[in-house]
Amino acid sequence: MIKLKDLLAELEWKIVIRKGKKKRKAVCPDGYKFVPGKKKCVFIPGSEKMKKARTSKKAAKKRAIKMTRILKKRAKSMKKRKNLGK
Repeated sequence: MIKLKDLLAELEWKIVIRKGKKKRKAVCPDGYKFVPGKKKCVFIPGSEKMKKARTSKKAAKKRAIKMTRILKKRAKSMKKRKNLGK
């Protein structure tokens, strides 16, 4: 019989492109993060969630300023991906 804990900790892999090359990326359920050392998804504590929320707000402000440069780079990257056949 499958336990609920096993279902939540189940790890999925997704293929992504990093620096022009295909790589595998671990995808965990909500509230969990992938730990490479343990090679599994672990629960994210509340203190870490709070810290992440604060830093993501700060990052969003910076990202808004750099958005035009980001969009140009993304368009260039998408052209390359199209050539790779993805």
